[in-house]
Amino acid sequence: MTEVYFMVGLPGSGKSTYIKNNLPSLPIVSRDIIRAELGFTKSVDQKRVLKPKEEEYVSQVERETVRYFCENNQSFVVDDMNNRYVYRKAILDIIRVFPSIKIICIKINTPLETCVERRQGQINSDSMQYLSDSFEEIQPDEFDEKYKKWAFATLPFLPEEYKYEVIPGSAKQYKIVSGLLTRADVD
Repeated sequence: MTEVYFMVGLPGSGKSTYIKNNLPSLPIVSRDIIRAELGFTKSVDQKRVLKPKEEEYVSQVERETVRYFCENNQSFVVDDMNNRYVYRKAILDIIRVFPSIKIICIKINTPLETCVERRQGQINSDSMQYLSDSFEEIQPDEFDEKYKKWAFATLPFLPEEYKYEVIPGSAKQYKIVSGLLTRADVD
């Protein structure tokens, strides 16, 4: 089955790390990568505001790339911030033309302070706060169109798979506790 992993999270939240650790073999569609490949930025990590025509061209290339992968039944990852539905919708509309493709939304919730710390020198804390405040929750119909209208036939809404990630500041404790839970001598 063809799957599209749709990442949602602030810059510095760990989306790219999640992909590297869990989806390393899949191609990535990312506006940052496209900007760098088109020469609008020197690297994927460089952040700068583009002119509206340049940004629209990046959007066009992103949509064409998504369509290409969908037409070829190839699983892939969309690695953008995707903080607002209006931004997610354009890509989701393309994917939904292909009903056999499964959309998996993965939202990475990382404390704002951690994101700011990770992106120090790239994005200031006021900008990051604005981005954080602009997030809209992922709605059930973003998983599947059948959830657009509430009906008893589609309730309860239980995705086949929920995606979770350990909060970076808790990773050490999580490793200890999960290790204890799998030991044969611990009830």
